[in-house]
Amino acid sequence: MSLIPRRCEKCGERRRDVARQLDPYTTALEPESDDHDVVQLCEPCAIERFEES
Repeated sequence: MSLIPRRCEKCGERRRDVARQLDPYTTALEPESDDHDVVQLCEPCAIERFEES
């Protein structure tokens, strides 16, 4: 976890659980691909993005 809260790309909130990760949406739709964007999302937004797929 980061000491300085990062801003979530989706909701815009600064939270300590924001992490840089592969896009959960495209990762779920195309798991065999290795060309996924890196996004900065808080845990609730990452879960929501995954569920959209």
